[in-house]
Amino acid sequence: MEIKIQEVFYMSNAGLGDCGTGFALIVVLFILLIIVGASWFC
Repeated sequence: MEIKIQEVFYMSNAGLGDCGTGFALIVVLFILLIIVGASWFC
């Protein structure tokens, strides 16, 4: 699982296409959502 995530980030960093960049953007937004949600509930 971790390896696949790293591969996706390497692909998005290499700029192989909008698909990789878009996926990385969604992952970042999802992480931010979790952080904001956790701080809001706490």
